[in-house]
Amino acid sequence: MENIALLLKNREFDMQKAQDFGFIKTSEGWLYSRPLSEPGFEFQVTLKEQEPSVRIIETQTGEVYAPALLPTPAGTFAARLKSQSMELLKEIIEKCSFLKVFTNPFIQSLIRYAEETYGEQPEFLWKQFPTNAILRRKDNKKWYAAFLTVSPNKLKASEGMPKNETKSGSKEQNDPAEIIDFRIEEEKLPGLLDGRKYFPAWHMNKKHWITVLPDESASNASFEEFRLLLENSRLLAAQTRMKTKK
Repeated sequence: MENIALLLKNREFDMQKAQDFGFIKTSEGWLYSRPLSEPGFEFQVTLKEQEPSVRIIETQTGEVYAPALLPTPAGTFAARLKSQSMELLKEIIEKCSFLKVFTNPFIQSLIRYAEETYGEQPEFLWKQFPTNAILRRKDNKKWYAAFLTVSPNKLKASEGMPKNETKSGSKEQNDPAEIIDFRIEEEKLPGLLDGRKYFPAWHMNKKHWITVLPDESASNASFEEFRLLLENSRLLAAQTRMKTKK
């Protein structure tokens, strides 16, 4: 069945979510099945090493109903079966997988936290920067986090700090790194900016945003720190709406 790769782009299955959804372990992998609305037909999907395999089964014979799996189904009946199966597959991907564009574990955890807590997922707004994304509130559409890729040396340069030099003379910390922009209270900024983890906001208002460079080797305590920043940023985004209404 076509379009599966497109539906799964930048996503990875969470097997605990898959089990909660109803997948069961078999000799072929993890299996989920559900009767289709057309009597006598069943939708099946098997997960093996993150790869889903879809089948439409005639329950009376146990055979695969191949006409519904063609790129262009043969006839309206097969087209209906295929359409129903694609909707089920989309539901499975939505409920049993998570976005995995970013490699930093803290960013991955924050994205999952926002999705599970607020039902808000990253939006990729820039075609020229396909790995940059934002989180926004559902109610007022205000951004409260931005996930971007930038060289740490550019962050230092934006703050007026010298770039790091290695003994060989090449630039250190020049490889792109994943950063997070959060809303922050203006009065809190001076006590946070340290030029190592906290920087003036990258491509955001430097009075009301801050950039965080998360360390992949940091402890779970650091995630709690980032989670609190995310929650505070989201609250500030709500207050922005209230101020606008006054």
